[in-house]
Amino acid sequence: MTAPGDGQPLPRFASPEEFGDLCAGLADALHAKNRIAMGESQFVWQVADALRRLGRCFETYYDDPAIRAAFGNGWATGSLPREERAAALFALIYPQKPA
Repeated sequence: MTAPGDGQPLPRFASPEEFGDLCAGLADALHAKNRIAMGESQFVWQVADALRRLGRCFETYYDDPAIRAAFGNGWATGSLPREERAAALFALIYPQKPA
């Protein structure tokens, strides 16, 4: 499979775990590039961290029935209103630390 427009091959993954590995690899590559050639930008650091967290989140919650019910699918509306889904995903990616 190639990306639309540029013909570049798209990364392949066949499971939530492989997607998590792909995100971790992208995060590692971005961290390395940031250290070597991007001025150790804190913005870039945060983007790389978000990629890693997103991969972990996907691995953890992909098959979770409660998450599926909340977000819905192509046939059933989830319990979360559309405008709240991004915030809910953010909360899964950045869970609250116990006090």
